[in-house]
Amino acid sequence: MWALGCVVFEMLHRRPAFAAEERFELENLIRRAKHAPIDKRVPADARELIKGLLDAQPQRRLTARQVLDESSWVAAGASGG
Repeated sequence: MWALGCVVFEMLHRRPAFAAEERFELENLIRRAKHAPIDKRVPADARELIKGLLDAQPQRRLTARQVLDESSWVAAGASGG
């Protein structure tokens, strides 16, 4: 689910959620969930989706079921609508 958050972020921003010059810096950003700021033009439900998917704590991260239940635009795409 974390990887989905990275993909959604990059699709909406056209840049990666995490970027650094050095690998250890990148790993540190990822471990602490210090992703790039979410653009204010991104719809509120997409912002919450990204935050929920990129949570540093796996047990707090959104599950696939939660994503489908809570994100109407994701559910519409998943059902072909």
